[in-house]
Amino acid sequence: HKRLTNLEKGKNYHICVKVGNSKGWGPCADQERYTSPDLPSAPFIFDLEPGKRNIEVRWRAPERPNGEIIGYKIVHTPPGTNYTVGPDTLSYNIQDLEPWTQYHVKVSAQTSAGFGNYSELQNPVRTLEGKPESSITELKGRPLNTTTIELTWRNPLKPNGQITNFAFSFIPHDGSDVYDTHKVNADSARAGDGLFKTQYPGLKENTLYQVRGMAFNRVGESGWCDAIAVRTTIGAPYDVSVMAVSESTLYISWESPQ
Repeated sequence: HKRLTNLEKGKNYHICVKVGNSKGWGPCADQERYTSPDLPSAPFIFDLEPGKRNIEVRWRAPERPNGEIIGYKIVHTPPGTNYTVGPDTLSYNIQDLEPWTQYHVKVSAQTSAGFGNYSELQNPVRTLEGKPESSITELKGRPLNTTTIELTWRNPLKPNGQITNFAFSFIPHDGSDVYDTHKVNADSARAGDGLFKTQYPGLKENTLYQVRGMAFNRVGESGWCDAIAVRTTIGAPYDVSVMAVSESTLYISWESPQ
């Protein structure tokens, strides 16, 4: 007898045994034997193409299938969702992802023995930017003087990209149709610890303003946030004059703030 070694797993082999003597070789005794399948080696991901809410994954079949490939499993993290496809499919479009988010993607092949190792971990792929889905948060304001308001705020909870600018509107609460807008560069407004800050001068004295803001990334803008109310301060009296009326009396006059 003869022991055959170094055979591939999960393969069908045709075995021919002949007997020979000085007269020559006899007929072939044919047999077919199938080696037991094993777990396949890992597929190779060669392309990850991101969209705003999807990633197209393309891979090559395992170099060592160790049997008949009966399917593939695709996993992405976060959050750890997996999908399965048939043996003839070598690409998959992962849907319903978040814009501007990093994902790890890996693929595993399956034989009747089970799923093999996952493909080698790729560098994370980031989906493309989308418009912000929420507006700025924690908007607060305070008057610095009679004509200037200082604002602080934080980024949207779902910016869907890199925030580049902010815009604010200052609507006077006196029924006027005229209002001011103020655009701010995100880098210049950073105040540390995720907070942004800006000052807007040139407003009316002692006026209540409805202030609201929005955020911009490279794709588009968010909606306006809920408005807050901030009043500029009252100015000091002017043209103050003092005149002595008697040894114990002073006459003081002034003009009221505008």
